[in-house]
Amino acid sequence: ATGKYMIVAGTKAATILGGTKTYGYLPSTTVTIEADKIVVDETTESLAWEITAVSGGYTIKGSDGKYLYQTGTYNSFNLTTSATQEGAVWSIAPNSDGTFTIKNVLKNKIFQYTTGYNTFSAYASLQDDGSMPSLYKLEE
Repeated sequence: ATGKYMIVAGTKAATILGGTKTYGYLPSTTVTIEADKIVVDETTESLAWEITAVSGGYTIKGSDGKYLYQTGTYNSFNLTTSATQEGAVWSIAPNSDGTFTIKNVLKNKIFQYTTGYNTFSAYASLQDDGSMPSLYKLEE
């Protein structure tokens, strides 16, 4: 459903690239989870991604106002301020283990956390050190 979510694999939350960067792998930060909820602190709001239903799937917008999209053959993310940028639509489907398959509709690449790089990226298949993220909805 449309709303603000934290994208978390284990205890690693996806963060925005920040600054003037227009592409890259998403850094991660450690969050505390208790009773299936994120322990909120002063940085939690900046970790929220706005997921919005659009034709064909969803857009994912960071707290910096930039949308994630994919282009070319890259496994990294590109950033844009346009919600209609080609490659900015993602499908989101729940898995039986509480994680979600978040897949770029145009490039058919899967959003995942990779422990070797301590970052989030999107590959054509789940990497050996990759894990699917869970979505934690921010509540008022």
